[in-house]
Amino acid sequence: MKEQKLDILFFTSNKGKIPYFELAVKNLSNIKTFEITHREISKWHFLGFKNIPFKEIMDVAVYKTMEHASTETSYFMKFRWKLLLPIKFLLLMVRFLNYTAAFHKHPSFLVGVWNGLKERSAIAALVAKHLGRRVVFSEIGVMPNTTVFDAKGITAYSSIPKEPFFYKENKFEKKNGLIPDREIEIRQVHKDKNNHDLEKVELPKNYIFVPFQQVDDSSILIHSANIKSMVQLFDWIKFVVDNSPSNIKFVLKEHPSEKRTYQSLHSIIAKDRVIFANSIPTPILIKNSSAIITINSMVGMEGLISHKKIISLGDSWYNFYPLSYSATSKEELLGNIKLIPSWQVDTELIESFLSYIYYEYSLPNSYHSSSSKHWEKMAEKIKIMIKS
Repeated sequence: MKEQKLDILFFTSNKGKIPYFELAVKNLSNIKTFEITHREISKWHFLGFKNIPFKEIMDVAVYKTMEHASTETSYFMKFRWKLLLPIKFLLLMVRFLNYTAAFHKHPSFLVGVWNGLKERSAIAALVAKHLGRRVVFSEIGVMPNTTVFDAKGITAYSSIPKEPFFYKENKFEKKNGLIPDREIEIRQVHKDKNNHDLEKVELPKNYIFVPFQQVDDSSILIHSANIKSMVQLFDWIKFVVDNSPSNIKFVLKEHPSEKRTYQSLHSIIAKDRVIFANSIPTPILIKNSSAIITINSMVGMEGLISHKKIISLGDSWYNFYPLSYSATSKEELLGNIKLIPSWQVDTELIESFLSYIYYEYSLPNSYHSSSSKHWEKMAEKIKIMIKS
């Protein structure tokens, strides 16, 4: 008798996300599900040898070594990760064979993974693809208290439309209503941050907010073609300062979860033009800013919730005109900043965009505080994906 296919096989690669997929299996009514973790996978399957995608596995190996190298400060340590690339490639090939065996035991229409860019979930996605199954990516929501469940990808890879006409025509804010919660979460400072990075400062009356990001995040490694480090971002701001009137001021903030500090940058530019405000909560810095410059941080989305002017330097789900402006060079950034005084925020477009993402794109509630509505929406999306 032919084995009946699961609707979705959840693959867990991160211990912290195991409860989420366990809950999914328990709460998805009328959906055939099963969860498997990478720790349960050890055997090979001959089918894996027939389908090994060498180039795609090498791409994952390159990304993983690049991720490790990005956190190193010395050239030798960075180069060490390049030397380890062949070993990483061989280990990932073994994973591919192991996951093929595990997935072959559990036929399914869909395979659900968390994030999909990390080592294990990326290989699981490759296996699913080469077994003819569709992959669904879960991730922390692009809006507060939501979860992503997207068959195309996360962040800049997501299926969120980037056409202003789509939001103008459908008027989602009138169809679904405005988003109910505009409170921005205050992120905890990393325990390794030094006290001098948290010194109290006084904010200028008028400033542009520039949040730093984590250098080993996929948003920088994959979705930022022109800026690969926060030192480079600082250099762009310095260029603007050197070529703009003295009344244009900037407030910078290091990422609260970043282990490294940038104390050496704090005094390069006079504090009447640029200050670091690591001690001030991000929601306050957003609220009091005249505009926000970000590579592709979540702060850009939080700025849109507050109807702020956003200039994006990398690729993201919100980087399309006129929702936000973009800059691919220092000169283009300078030109965008000069437009800020005459820049009219399109609140109708923003509200339609936010309403679509909150009510139609996202699953309600975060992955660690889900509700019955969360699972109902996931089940609905799974059924649509299978039919398509």
